[in-house]
Amino acid sequence: MAGYTETVQTEILPVFSGLNERASRIAEAEFARLGAEPASHEFDGDFGDFADGAQEAGEAFYNTMDSLRRTSLTLYAVGLFHLLEQLLCDLCRDASFDVNPPSDTKLDVVADWYRRHFRVDLRALPSWQRVDELRLVANTAKHGAGSSATQLRALRPDLFEDPSLRELMPDAPELYTASHVRLPLAGQDLFISAQDFAAYARATGDFLDEIVGQFEAMADEHFFV
Repeated sequence: MAGYTETVQTEILPVFSGLNERASRIAEAEFARLGAEPASHEFDGDFGDFADGAQEAGEAFYNTMDSLRRTSLTLYAVGLFHLLEQLLCDLCRDASFDVNPPSDTKLDVVADWYRRHFRVDLRALPSWQRVDELRLVANTAKHGAGSSATQLRALRPDLFEDPSLRELMPDAPELYTASHVRLPLAGQDLFISAQDFAAYARATGDFLDEIVGQFEAMADEHFFV
C-alpha cells in the first residue's frame, strides 16, 4: 500500500508539474518554427497569425496534459481503494481460520465479517470516515451519476467543482459546478486533486495501522488473562 501511494506521488504525478511554463515554452517554440518558415508571396509582414498558431499549440498541450492529470488522479484513487479492499479481504483467507472468507471484497461485506469473526469494528476506527469517502469516490468514478455520487456530493461538494473555472469565475458556481457526473474517467465532472489523493493515502495507511493496533490489543488481553 505504501509503495503504491509513494510511487504515484513521487514518480507519476510530478510528470504533470509546471504545465503553465511548459505550455509557454511550446508556444514560443511554435512561434519560432512558424517564423523560420519561408514566407509565401501572400505574407504581408503581420505576425499575428503566427502568434495565434503558437498560442493554440500551447493551449492544446496544456489542456491535454491537464485532462490526463485529472484522469490519472481519479484512476489512482480508484486503484487505492480497491487495493485496500483486496488487502482487507485477503487477511480473512488465512488457512488457520475455520470459517469461510467474505463472500465479496466489498468494504461493507468485509467490515461485517471483521466484526463477527475478528471482533474488530472497522466502522468505529478513526479513519473509517475518510476511507468510506474514498469508497464513494471510487464508485462515482466507475459508475458516474448514481447513489454514490449523490452521497459524495452531499459530503464533498467541492469535488464536483472545476478548480480552473472556479478560479476564473468565483462568483458563478453554476458554471464551474458539474450538475451531472457523466465522464469522471475522462477528467470531467469529478475533480480529485493531488492534495485529496495524499489525504486518502494517509487515511488508508492509518486505517491499516488502526486495524493492527486492534489485533495487538486483543493479543495483549489474551496474554495477560
